[in-house]
Amino acid sequence: QELSLLYDRRYQVTLQLAGGAELEGAFLFSAPVEHARLTDHANERGVFLTLHRGDQIVLVRKSAVVEIIERIAGSGESP
Repeated sequence: QELSLLYDRRYQVTLQLAGGAELEGAFLFSAPVEHARLTDHANERGVFLTLHRGDQIVLVRKSAVVEIIERIAGSGESP
């Protein structure tokens, strides 16, 4: 998990996708405190969300995401 050391924020999430599929993983990112919420990250410009799943990085098209569920209370904290 050396990669998580590069980021200020980590959110463990489940993404519910159109068609019923689910993906679990983490959003890792750095942002100033006023933009550090999960919703801030999800609403940033761009077509894709970057989901970290163990050793994999999955690009998920935002338009395919129906819901983002935060899995662990207290995530969003520094890794």
